[in-house]
Amino acid sequence: MLYRIAAVALAGFLLSSCGDENAFSGTTQPTTASTTDSSGGGGGSEGGTAADTTTGGGTTPTASSIVRKTQIPSAIPDGMGGTLTVSLESYDMGNSDASISYILDDANGMQRVFRPDAGGPVELYSRPAPELIFTTTSGDGNKILSHNGVRDVIDYTDGTMLAIGAALGAQKIDVISDAGDVVAFASNEDLTGANPAGVNQLFTLSTDGADTYNQITTFTINHMMEYVVLSGDGSRIFFSSTSDLLEDGSNIGGMYQVFSINTDGTGLTKLTDLNSSRTNATHSSSDGSIITLEIVNLDGNGIKWVQTLNTETGLLSEIVATSGGGFAIDYDLSGDGSKVTYLSAGTVAGVPIVYLVNSDGSSKTDVLSERGSIRALRLNTDGSQITFQSNIEFDTPIESDELGIQVYTLSLQ
Repeated sequence: MLYRIAAVALAGFLLSSCGDENAFSGTTQPTTASTTDSSGGGGGSEGGTAADTTTGGGTTPTASSIVRKTQIPSAIPDGMGGTLTVSLESYDMGNSDASISYILDDANGMQRVFRPDAGGPVELYSRPAPELIFTTTSGDGNKILSHNGVRDVIDYTDGTMLAIGAALGAQKIDVISDAGDVVAFASNEDLTGANPAGVNQLFTLSTDGADTYNQITTFTINHMMEYVVLSGDGSRIFFSSTSDLLEDGSNIGGMYQVFSINTDGTGLTKLTDLNSSRTNATHSSSDGSIITLEIVNLDGNGIKWVQTLNTETGLLSEIVATSGGGFAIDYDLSGDGSKVTYLSAGTVAGVPIVYLVNSDGSSKTDVLSERGSIRALRLNTDGSQITFQSNIEFDTPIESDELGIQVYTLSLQ
């Protein structure tokens, strides 16, 4: 296998420029999908799939193709003429599979971020253990936020890196706008001079290295705020709280509810009125009009739900449910908010099934079912492509110097 690592004198990180992904293998495999008008069903985590709890009606054949998007190696040069064994930790992408990046753990305890390229993997970034790397990619795919407490922003196109949030200590930040220019988080630090009491507030922070903070809220007492989500256009923040933030008695019972606020500080709104053990926002469309929610133990039923919420109309739509309330569900929302994909277990020996459903819960479609491992689903902007990692070859041979798990994209026709 060929791959490139270009040295750049930037804090000792290995960096390189972007290439053309079109040179990757284009072998395709047709699949047959079944369609039903009902929503619901089981969900899966990245470690497995949950049992399907609903059944559907008739089927409609759907043609699709699967293309391998990576050439993840099983070993990389050690810089001294030898090699280091590596394993795949995770991968991420923005609203397009042209922006895939992945993390490899090497035998010396380093974690390294790579992107695919026509000539092979290109290393963008590395950190030594125990500084574990987690990444979030901007919607346009041009920036990668490493949120391991160091908070480095890496340019996907040329590998340049900026450290942000020097005043935040070890706080993790894991949301970034589509343009990659701003991140959002909750903190009790006095970052702008407007929070001398040190109570929990919402902030945004620029990613240009200037550390420009914007305090969004002006609470005078501490409120619990967590599961912060930023709309792709950077205009709205969604978060969970058990507090009566509006001070109107609308959440006097202290239930988990989802709130939103504009990033100019206006429009604080309670979006849900649910009786659940936990409700939190997880994804937002680029314009903030559709968000996904995880709802646990709604009205005491012991079920974990993924639902969408239309933030303009207040309409909740069921996407998937699992009877295992603590079981993680593997799913994603398209950038335009029109589609959701999720992973379920089939009735035959737990074979994973990938579903695509409209964000209003209609037209659930079985788009892929294969024996093997499928996990980490990602949708593109309009929901026409689903990217995932798998140990299934899909008729594209995995070479002996490559890892058995690779990243593929399913294009729906």
